[in-house]
Amino acid sequence: MSLRSGGWCAAFGLSLFGAVSASAANLTYAIQPSNPVVQVAIDGDASVTYSPLLGPPTTVSLLNGTANMSGRPRGSAVADVGLPGQFMGGAHGILISSFQANTDFTDAAFLFTDLFGQLPPIPSPVPLGGAGLLVDIADLELVLDGPLSSPLHPNGQPNGFSWAGEAPLTVNGSLNLLVIIPGQDPIGPAEPPATFSVSVSPAALLGGFTGDATTTTLEVGADALEVNPDTTAFQAPIEINLGALGGLSVKLTRLNLRINAAYIGINKKFGLPPPGAPMGCGIGPELALLVPALAVLRRRKRA
Repeated sequence: MSLRSGGWCAAFGLSLFGAVSASAANLTYAIQPSNPVVQVAIDGDASVTYSPLLGPPTTVSLLNGTANMSGRPRGSAVADVGLPGQFMGGAHGILISSFQANTDFTDAAFLFTDLFGQLPPIPSPVPLGGAGLLVDIADLELVLDGPLSSPLHPNGQPNGFSWAGEAPLTVNGSLNLLVIIPGQDPIGPAEPPATFSVSVSPAALLGGFTGDATTTTLEVGADALEVNPDTTAFQAPIEINLGALGGLSVKLTRLNLRINAAYIGINKKFGLPPPGAPMGCGIGPELALLVPALAVLRRRKRA
């Protein structure tokens, strides 16, 4: 086998596969909470029931309420792009083995206004006009349930690459619903917040990878990720006691979350190698240092 033929490099790489793996590391990318880059569009349906002490209850369905919320994420991702010794200008590709991101939402939004406007007039001691149904996502978590691999495609930016792939994903959340009546304390379920968990398999994710001599940046994006929690499984009705007049019940009957997110993770352990840096037969500088020792072993074997 000739050294000039390139066959030696191939045999070298196969015989030391474990050492090749050692030249690439799974790096942790800390997700940056710098900007509100997680946006959630919410739409849903609700039913409102008035149950007088005497007579049949009256139920009104409220359809297609909408709200929009944004928040700042935190979390981390673990990815292998071949660093430190196998990046090869992006030819190694990317393997994301772990991703977990939580987003806190500091603002709530009304899903419905004039909540009781379609009911027949109720001689309530508490004026019901102007009441609304407020939705508050206390926490939203995205968790990668399986590895995602993709080639890295140069995107025209200096040291910039794009990737896209599919992997199973779980969306966990905690949600508060509150009835807001002007002049009254907010009214909610007995045990807020309500929690839900929805599996999305496969989920389409896309992103980017960039770097310089000291830092690498991983971008993970979710574009119009649709989540439809089963409201009957996690959301209890909100009950309002009107005393001798009976009571009101507000029940969420449908919930849809449309998530658009761009998570940005930073790693400062390894930067990108400079263009044209030697790569030791394409298997990393660590293995290149072993070539003289292997030559000695071959000579001894021949002797």
